[in-house]
Amino acid sequence: MNLDGMLDNGMLGLFFVVIFGIILCTIFSFSRFQRISLRNISAFTDFVHEVSSAIETGQRLHLTLGRGSLNGVQGASAFIGLSILGKIVQSSYLSDYPPLATSGDANWSILSEDTYNKAAKEIEPDTRIQTDVNQMGGFTPMSYASSTLPIIYDQHVSLNVLSGHFGSEVALITDAAERSGARTLAGSDGLTAQAIIYSSVDDPLLGEELYAAGTYVQSGPQHLASLITQDVMRWILVLIILGGGLLHFLGILW
Repeated sequence: MNLDGMLDNGMLGLFFVVIFGIILCTIFSFSRFQRISLRNISAFTDFVHEVSSAIETGQRLHLTLGRGSLNGVQGASAFIGLSILGKIVQSSYLSDYPPLATSGDANWSILSEDTYNKAAKEIEPDTRIQTDVNQMGGFTPMSYASSTLPIIYDQHVSLNVLSGHFGSEVALITDAAERSGARTLAGSDGLTAQAIIYSSVDDPLLGEELYAAGTYVQSGPQHLASLITQDVMRWILVLIILGGGLLHFLGILW
């Protein structure tokens, strides 16, 4: 049996998508009624503390979604940011300084505004549509990063959350947060940004920790189901790799 011929077949990708969907739906139904323990990630423990502290001290929370494309793989980390934004708004919307959201892409600006207002209406159904709490910076990396600096310095920000695609311009944002005395929780899918974040941020989210954020900030049971499904799929892939290696050794696959 020719393994290359199997891998060239697009049905293999569809098979994994279908399996992922089935496992996700099954676990989602189960996790709604079952308490599942998660390993401790200090960044999320600090996040909960900082949100509560900001509300008590009358300070502002700031979340920025980066400048990645909505249609590409760069969009996954920003979608996680939208989940965090919804939780932030639900927790601190009625505080003295409502949270702010920024982005470097028009699509993310629209989505963050929609997420913001949807979460706000869950807290206060009669609230008016908010437009001044979502800001889009420049279209270039440096102009986008520069546009966040006045917010960090001048808007009573105590916590900055970075979730999205960033490049080397993230250094401007993290440096401004450090100079202003605000804490920063940050994660990105960009390797350059990850290196900068690791060396300059109080609470870096490394690797796949970013994609677990929705679960840890309790944005909804679907995030927990997705997290568990990812672990299940990893074990399935491990078994497939080991099984394929064994079959190749036995001469069944080549």
